Amino acid sequence: MAEKKSQLDTGAYGQLLALATTAQGENETDRSIKPLNEDDRKWLEEALTEFAKDSDPIRKLKARIANLKDVDLEKNDEELKEELDLAVINLIDLVCDLDLALDFCKLGGTRIVEDILHKKKDVSSISILPLISEIAQNNPPVQKELLKSNFIDHCLDYLIQTENNTGKLKAVSALSAMVKSFPPAVIKFVQLDGHSKVLDTFHHASNVSDDHLLHRCVIALANIGRSAAPELISRLNIKPERFLAPIRERLNQEPERFAESLAYLQEDQPPAN
Repeated sequence: MAEKKSQLDTGAYGQLLALATTAQGENETDRSIKPLNEDDRKWLEEALTEFAKDSDPIRKLKARIANLKDVDLEKNDEELKEELDLAVINLIDLVCDLDLALDFCKLGGTRIVEDILHKKKDVSSISILPLISEIAQNNPPVQKELLKSNFIDHCLDYLIQTENNTGKLKAVSALSAMVKSFPPAVIKFVQLDGHSKVLDTFHHASNVSDDHLLHRCVIALANIGRSAAPELISRLNIKPERFLAPIRERLNQEPERFAESLAYLQEDQPPAN
């Protein structure tokens, strides 16, 4: 039976290719081309229908959101990580498109992410947080949706409760993406004392020599300073230099080791007033 299907597929594709490359205009169709029989025609119609489905990004997005929702969060850590990582990778492949990232929010994707974060399990949070970073990156409409859904609160809560440094790293990355160049998110972040919590994470990273986490904290806090216009700084009564000064002091103690972080911090000095 499998051999017969292979022959059918090859024949149908061959005839389709022949038809597609038939000379146009006055040239006659090659008489060696035979009409498709009923079985081949049915197979071809089904194949083209499936191709159309796979080519529809919204249909694909809905299917992958459904896959994320179907992940069993009660599985053991190894199986859960494997299944969630695959679901997230497949989604990121689509939501790197700015419009599809917003569609992800509108189609209920963020509610599923929120449910996963509420489990407060390191393995699931670590797998899902990169999805927030991806959809929020340089995408104000998505940042607005995440702000309305209290994702800044969720990420800050996870940041301070987890003892897993990889989890802290993913949370800081998500926070950085959500607040960068989006003043309403900066306001919420500061109101929740987010800058102090990320600064505490910076000191923790320094104490345990986790340079990757430390650098991510530098990026997040520098982005806060750059996203806060002078009038916003005045309104929030914050001074970016106050939380950036201790960072700069620590980095300058080992300038070679922290050269990348120092370079990022010095790219664009935030207002000091």
